[in-house]
Amino acid sequence: MKVFDRRSILRLISADARASHRLASRWSAAQGREPELAADVIRLGGILAQRPRVFDFSGVEDPAPVDPVRIHIAEGRRELAIELLALMGLGPEELFSLTREMTDDDR
Repeated sequence: MKVFDRRSILRLISADARASHRLASRWSAAQGREPELAADVIRLGGILAQRPRVFDFSGVEDPAPVDPVRIHIAEGRRELAIELLALMGLGPEELFSLTREMTDDDR
């Protein structure tokens, strides 16, 4: 079982099935040659990033000011990262293991 519906992602990327298959094959092969590639995509895509917390002088958390441009940029990065991970064919166990290792390394 894969984390993402690979066929749906491929249909979104390209209507040409052969071109989509070649694209997925390249990313799967790259993942095989470079095992750290998926972790790089997760990190660069900001998949584990959390919104910064802002506190006022009394110590009460203020909602961070909303910047729609930054929100859309971050969402676009995450979306691309998810598509690339789907092309690599990561399963739930692999994704969970990678994200757990990454969060453990940050401590």
